[in-house]
Amino acid sequence: MSSLSSKTSGKRMSGQRASSFQLKSGDKLIKDAKPKQKFKTKGAALVVSEKDKNYRSNVKKEKPKYSQDATRKFNVMLHGDLKDLPPLPKTMVKIFLSSTFSDMRAERNTLVREAYPHLRDYCASVGLDFQVVDMRWGVTEDSINDHSVEKLCLLEVANCQKTSVGPNFVVLSGDRYGFRPIPVELNVKTFERLRYEAAKLNLENRQLLEEWYKLDENAVPNMYMLQPIRSKYTFFADFSPGCEEPRIKDTADWWNTFEALQNILRKSADSAFNDGKMTAEEKHQYFLSVTECEIQDGILKALDVDKHCLVYKRRFKILSDASLQLKDIPRFIDVIKTDKVVIYCTELT
Repeated sequence: MSSLSSKTSGKRMSGQRASSFQLKSGDKLIKDAKPKQKFKTKGAALVVSEKDKNYRSNVKKEKPKYSQDATRKFNVMLHGDLKDLPPLPKTMVKIFLSSTFSDMRAERNTLVREAYPHLRDYCASVGLDFQVVDMRWGVTEDSINDHSVEKLCLLEVANCQKTSVGPNFVVLSGDRYGFRPIPVELNVKTFERLRYEAAKLNLENRQLLEEWYKLDENAVPNMYMLQPIRSKYTFFADFSPGCEEPRIKDTADWWNTFEALQNILRKSADSAFNDGKMTAEEKHQYFLSVTECEIQDGILKALDVDKHCLVYKRRFKILSDASLQLKDIPRFIDVIKTDKVVIYCTELT
């Protein structure tokens, strides 16, 4: 009894246990089984071995690649320059309607009544908005006062070109050239040249140049700026009650001043051109109409004009001498009056 217990206790002490299942050295339970990767853990954090650390440090993360042009535009935008922003998705047909006003009044009104509703419905059927920019309704008194009508028109032309998915510029052309403004800005060299030519020609009212054009030293480069109309004619375009009489007077005085300034600038520019001090293109800026400026930006300087621009030319079939004497004919045809003759300009383009 004592000998049996001592044998059993001896086996337990040595940790040996008899078993009927024996594995030989080198045998595997699962064929081609790979041992699991062993990681040492400390708490809930994974402890990576030094070998893994070295491997990961040698693998460089590939930096994302960006378009150099897009990066440049983004950096410029961060500095406050918003001129070269990428185009937005186009979801509308937006058309700038260009024409002289008084002679195309009936055509413009007919488009509003009969054409635009159909175009708006068609665009809506294909998921697009339809808009027309008609500057008869977009010119405010303030824009007339500070001479910004031409700039506003050209900004609208550019806006239509950027946002319209289809046509963006339509011209109704007749026999009138349109309103011709005087320059709003003149660089210092040009202004001094014009002032010199006006003095050389001894032009009447040439002092108006210095009265209406003032040097803006805050502009870079410095520019001579045409002053607002109300800086001298307070009641111009003032429709407040009780201002009718001074408004009529100031309005008439301004247009007389405008014609005098226009005459001085044109004669001075023509003299500078004849002396070889001004190019033909620079001279033309003093004879240019707003309508021509719109056509230059909307068609002549534009891309893919066949896809985006339309021109409708109106021609009168019969113009007799009797019809040219009608009092309303200057509404439709440019008329040049002199002391001896009246010239009807019927082939302006």
